[in-house]
Amino acid sequence: MKAEKILKKGKSLLKARFVSENIGDKHEVVSGSKFIKQWVYRNDGETAWPIDVTFEQSSGDYLQSQSVKIAHIV
Repeated sequence: MKAEKILKKGKSLLKARFVSENIGDKHEVVSGSKFIKQWVYRNDGETAWPIDVTFEQSSGDYLQSQSVKIAHIV
């Protein structure tokens, strides 16, 4: 998921670029243990992301992920 993603909201074109993650794809996790994986994305668009923008899993293994509102960091 390191490729640029382009999201459309109304007539606005929103862009996000992957920056980093806290647990790499090949990191081993003990079966049955709980963990939190975090991704950092950068706004590469020309406009600010609206407050109601969410990230959603669109491919890969199903990990019971949930839609997540973005954290607006200044």
